[in-house]
Amino acid sequence: MWLSSRVASRRWATGPGWSNYPMLSVEKAYSEVRGELGGFYKLVGQDETDSRLDQGIEVLKDILVAVKEVNTNLGGKMDSMLDKQDELLNEVKDARKDLKSYMDQRLGRIEETIADMKVALKTKGII
Repeated sequence: MWLSSRVASRRWATGPGWSNYPMLSVEKAYSEVRGELGGFYKLVGQDETDSRLDQGIEVLKDILVAVKEVNTNLGGKMDSMLDKQDELLNEVKDARKDLKSYMDQRLGRIEETIADMKVALKTKGII
């Protein structure tokens, strides 16, 4: 229950450990983080917005972990695919070199045969 006054808003603190004491003031102080309150959390009722947000945050954390795992798995698979692609490129380059040398030999023999045919045709007076 909220009570209003001319000076400030006051709230009756109720709940476990509170005996309906009026809260007259709140003081705040800043200090360096020391990690002492690692188990600190806010108690809220089941249907309060904070409770639902806390549940949503947990779901988002789970989703984030899952996405990181997917990225890790995809990264590994992509590395594997790139390695296979590199192997395939090397095989294609090697096959091309082999085919080029084979074709050069074949064309060389064909050119020699054509040259011999030209000599024979010239000798017979056909060309």
